[in-house]
Amino acid sequence: MNFWVFGKSKPNVEGYIGYYELTDWWLSTFTEAEREYIEQRFQPTGLPPAKWGVAPWYYEQLAIIYRKRKGYDSELRILGRFAEQKHGPGIKPAKLLARLEKAKQLRRAARRS
Repeated sequence: MNFWVFGKSKPNVEGYIGYYELTDWWLSTFTEAEREYIEQRFQPTGLPPAKWGVAPWYYEQLAIIYRKRKGYDSELRILGRFAEQKHGPGIKPAKLLARLEKAKQLRRAARRS
């Protein structure tokens, strides 16, 4: 266990380490050199998961289920909800937004029939 000097504040650690409240473990388990190596290699003090945006996989899976059942309104609702959220990096968010447009077309066609 690491004890902090009286009057000296504990360093603020961000990223995964700070997000999961592992600052004490991070500072007491590893030496300065080990922390530098780990930070360069794995970047655990980078952006915490909460700042990345929503995971598109869950929305995509629900949209697939709804489309198979021809539940276009439900598919639109879930994809619309995804569109309102902050998106993470990658190609999947763009694909889901394109799927939203396709779902709108399918709903219009289903209502005409």
